[in-house]
Amino acid sequence: MDINDNSIDIIICFDVFHAFGAKEESILKEFSRVLNKNGFLLINDHHYKEDELVSKVLSHKIFALKRKKEDFYFFLTND
Repeated sequence: MDINDNSIDIIICFDVFHAFGAKEESILKEFSRVLNKNGFLLINDHHYKEDELVSKVLSHKIFALKRKKEDFYFFLTND
């Protein structure tokens, strides 16, 4: 299924980020491509400690952390 650029408002990754493995960066790039300018990525993954999860996402320099609410992290694209 093809998804147009900038066509998605929100992507929710609930307890799946740990499974991305070596494809982590390419998946984050694809998320960035399809999210609209006001869209965001919501991640929760109990397999990582808080600082580890945030660090992994930010290390690719594709997303910026917007806010944290409980165990959920809201990221915006760096575009």
